[in-house]
Amino acid sequence: METLSVTLRQQNCICILDPTLVLGKHGLQGIYLTKYLGKWIELWIVYELWRTLDNTQFYLEHLQEPVTRTQPITADLLEVPSLDQQAIEAWEQVRLKSELAGCQFHWIGDAVCQSRLPAWMKEGTTAETQLQRYEILSRALVDRLQLTDIHNPLMASCRDTVALAATLGCAFILSVQPSADAPPYLIQFLEGSGLSCQQQSTSDPIVAIERDNLHHLFVQAGLPQLLWSKQLHLAVIHVHVPAAADPSWIPDPCQDETATEQEDFNRPWELDNLPLPPLDINLWQDTQVFWYPLNSTSVMSPIHAHLSAVPA
Repeated sequence: METLSVTLRQQNCICILDPTLVLGKHGLQGIYLTKYLGKWIELWIVYELWRTLDNTQFYLEHLQEPVTRTQPITADLLEVPSLDQQAIEAWEQVRLKSELAGCQFHWIGDAVCQSRLPAWMKEGTTAETQLQRYEILSRALVDRLQLTDIHNPLMASCRDTVALAATLGCAFILSVQPSADAPPYLIQFLEGSGLSCQQQSTSDPIVAIERDNLHHLFVQAGLPQLLWSKQLHLAVIHVHVPAAADPSWIPDPCQDETATEQEDFNRPWELDNLPLPPLDINLWQDTQVFWYPLNSTSVMSPIHAHLSAVPA
């Protein structure tokens, strides 16, 4: 008698860490998350983190001033969160003292050899195509945002984070709110740039399902304290870019018949040489951004609720 064996494989959640959670005042929490949560969720960061670590002294000294944009924007959106020196120094130690190949997160670099890609990204399409899609989406977002200082590490990282979310398609962004009643800076950044952003109620049934699943993952990872924290206000952001799935603009890998496989592997993408989407396709048109707070809300236990109802 033959036995039929069936193996069910569940796709891991794909999470991108908000750069303000990695490089800002909560940066140590970002390291904490990559160490423990990365075993349960597929984590991503943007390559701008490594560029920032290559020039930390310059950024800490010269890029702590408020940054302005060319388009009208409310005053509370003018200031970019400051880089945190302690967080940057800690990330420098992560890079210097650990084997990055074994880190619990992924990133897209300037070439395949400068990237750390998961196995699924190479299934059904090439890594080169994904890298090109990411670069084109990022460039199109720069044109839309009209930033005056795209070289500020946090602004550039926010731009790349949104482009990465559009590239991956099914990923969410794990962000942080400056306070319990304020939206994440990334949301302010996008709203100020004209993208539609909407806060979802935690009572929304879809939010409740995902929020509950993420709470379970945090508990499995041994991180419930981050959900209870009164200083760390985590939030979840979803970016919906319909045009990102349009097959009419998705580039084919650059083919150089004279290049060897190793040369192709190491070739960085030059923006001037990337294929352009058709002129009638606005890649960021009709983009919608949704977010909600992740932290646990205070719920009175039945015993305490009963005691509080008893007259003194």
